[in-house]
Amino acid sequence: MKKIICAAVAVVMALSLAVVAFADYDPAATLGIQVGDMNNGGWGYSETVEVAAPGTYTLTYEGEERSLSWIVIKSTDDNRDGTAVIDTAIPAGTVIRITSLEIDGKAYTFDSGDSYDTKVSFSGGVEVQPYNTFSSNNHIVDIPAAASKVVITFVVDPDNAPAEGAAPAEDAAPAEDAAPAEDAAPAEDAPAAETAPAAEENTSDAPSTGIALMVLPAAAALCAVAVSKKR
Repeated sequence: MKKIICAAVAVVMALSLAVVAFADYDPAATLGIQVGDMNNGGWGYSETVEVAAPGTYTLTYEGEERSLSWIVIKSTDDNRDGTAVIDTAIPAGTVIRITSLEIDGKAYTFDSGDSYDTKVSFSGGVEVQPYNTFSSNNHIVDIPAAASKVVITFVVDPDNAPAEGAAPAEDAAPAEDAAPAEDAAPAEDAPAAETAPAAEENTSDAPSTGIALMVLPAAAALCAVAVSKKR
């Protein structure tokens, strides 16, 4: 009986871990950059990126010098003539913020300051136009007439995106005042009831992984019951 119960626990734990792996945007949206004009290849996507979750992304055009009629980031499923916008899994109203723009190695700012915000349309369509002469969007200060390299860094859903360049938890330096391991109270002296609320609190800020974190303690408890019954 113990083997059957523990096998079931293993399956539950595997499924809970699979929940963690699910993308925030399912399916992921493919965004690309268009640079140039209608006569020099400006319609084509010079680079694309898969956006599966809130975070920081970079798109680049590098090649022959092109006269600039537009610099646009948009969903690659969007028809170029503008007659239809294909839905993406990114929710309507999500902010997409350009935080850095370099043209031929020089940093440029926007009429709104150091960053430029736009929002995903009601249909889930993504079209970020910091510069487009045909739609009268000119948000780049002192933009040059031509360029051979454009690099744009942008953040999808900045309120929920991890901080750019944040160090992983395992790289954090230990606190200088941390108590030595030998001074810690033995595990058996710590009341089990005091640890349960902490586990629940840790899941409140992580909706994409909360289900898995709630399932794992339950699975462990089930296995413990099975072992105790066997003894």
